Amino acid sequence: MVTNTQFKSGIRADFMIEMEKGNVVNHTHYHITAHNPDIDTANEETVWHYGGLYNHITDKDGVELFFSSSDAADTGQTVKITGIHSVHDDNRGVDTTEITSNGQTAVSAGTWYRVFEMKVVTLPSLAGDAYLAESDTLVAGVPSTPSKVKSAIIFDTQLNRSHNIDTYPGFTPPKGCFALIQEVHMSGAKSKDLTYSLMVRENTETADAPWEDASPWEVYQTDALLTFHGTLIDELWDFELRAHTDTNNSAATIAVDMILIKKDEV
Repeated sequence: MVTNTQFKSGIRADFMIEMEKGNVVNHTHYHITAHNPDIDTANEETVWHYGGLYNHITDKDGVELFFSSSDAADTGQTVKITGIHSVHDDNRGVDTTEITSNGQTAVSAGTWYRVFEMKVVTLPSLAGDAYLAESDTLVAGVPSTPSKVKSAIIFDTQLNRSHNIDTYPGFTPPKGCFALIQEVHMSGAKSKDLTYSLMVRENTETADAPWEDASPWEVYQTDALLTFHGTLIDELWDFELRAHTDTNNSAATIAVDMILIKKDEV
């Protein structure tokens, strides 16, 4: 991870508008939102809906992942998966694949190294919990090994509907690209003391370095908006947002604004 001051005054409102319109070549705006509804005091957790600490795929060529639902009625939906197939992929971009759900029966989603988002893009909405996981024993469509789950859309029982999307609270710029982090917005439940951490690690085509705590921030009964002027995450580096709390059953939410840029075009 490096800091580059050339971006301190270079990102203006008109630039962002033109980029969103697709008029800025090789620049893509990413807005990441993620939520963990139940962080406890025992251990730091990744800010994602499935809960606990996220277990990344370590095979640089990726592994085959499978989609399934806990409800047999979840058939015929088109599910879009976004991520990176392999660190050796030279296409210098983020990959997407669409599959069709088949209830509690596992459907192959292809080979993946990183999964950034899983989203249902056609009706009907999901009736149960949906999982994208490594090959595993399924019990009524649910993987038996939590560490094998790489993305999960958990049915919201309070709203009595599915959000139809799961987003990973971090990113890994593909080969030949870097990510420019602009803002990180963090919020917690009222009367709960949350400490957020931005974790980063160097990631080459052969090995991963240990995670490092880039910076911890505490949020108490309010939101925190952090502006990063020119913070770059280099190609194949991982970053992830985690949270810890002083009270069980705390909810944590993050939003990240960043730009993915192809290196040879800067």
